[in-house]
Amino acid sequence: MKLLLLSFFLSSMIIVGCNSTTESAESSPIAGTKKITKLDNKVDETSGLISYENSFWTINDSGDKPNLYRIDQTTGEVSQIITLSNGINVDWEDMTQDDHFIYIGDTGNNHGSRTKFQIYKVAKSKISSLEDLTIEAEVIEFTYENQPSILIAYAHDFDCEALTIINGKLTLFTKNWSSNNTDCYQIDDSGIAKKVASYGSEGLITGAHYNAPKNEVMMIGYQRSSKKEPFIFQIASFSKSSNIFRYNLPDLAGYQTESICIVGEKIYITNEANGSNNQSLFLVSLPATNKTSE
Repeated sequence: MKLLLLSFFLSSMIIVGCNSTTESAESSPIAGTKKITKLDNKVDETSGLISYENSFWTINDSGDKPNLYRIDQTTGEVSQIITLSNGINVDWEDMTQDDHFIYIGDTGNNHGSRTKFQIYKVAKSKISSLEDLTIEAEVIEFTYENQPSILIAYAHDFDCEALTIINGKLTLFTKNWSSNNTDCYQIDDSGIAKKVASYGSEGLITGAHYNAPKNEVMMIGYQRSSKKEPFIFQIASFSKSSNIFRYNLPDLAGYQTESICIVGEKIYITNEANGSNNQSLFLVSLPATNKTSE
């Protein structure tokens, strides 16, 4: 009996770390959404979002030119295009920033055919005007420490569409086609993405934003179904394992939500054009409870 009780106790523990069990959300309440504007047709496959210099900035995913787009916060119109002279948009998926640089993640791997990935590091000092510009970016290359040599398309856990910075480290949250959850990796100085945690998102993660003042990570994603069923996944205290929440977005059923950005106390998301749904910018309102970490 003691052996059985010990076994049950150990299997029930949630441990943060490389070999941890998957941490799951405590609840799935409903969050509200408000459409701000349709986005410019130039960014119909918007797949990343940051706020910088009183504008939103976005990218398109695979197939577009290596462009970074400045977007008017109210109208959604593109007001500036930054082209990376040394960039190739194999499968750009998300963006993040620090005080001096913008980072663009070429991390998509739906088909499982990629083993090397790139992050473009764009100096903000080079964006010195409101005119269209062509500039060169630094390229950070990385590989996963544990990626198998053979993967099956749309049936593996080494696709990634979510990039952010946590405590100075480039951090990835994977889009797990196989497990339907997400793994957290951080890239070390040698270009190795090392797994640090797993989370029970119960859906495909497509974007992430680390909100440093509250030590929280907000992710956007959708369930793998015909309705897509978008949701917000929140780690309300990144260093703890007990403050994890999931918020359904039923108003956006059928939308392919792709990116998330926190500006002050406001949460913005975008979706790419799919079916009858235009590419758009939305404001999300979380329920009163579980909004922030304690």
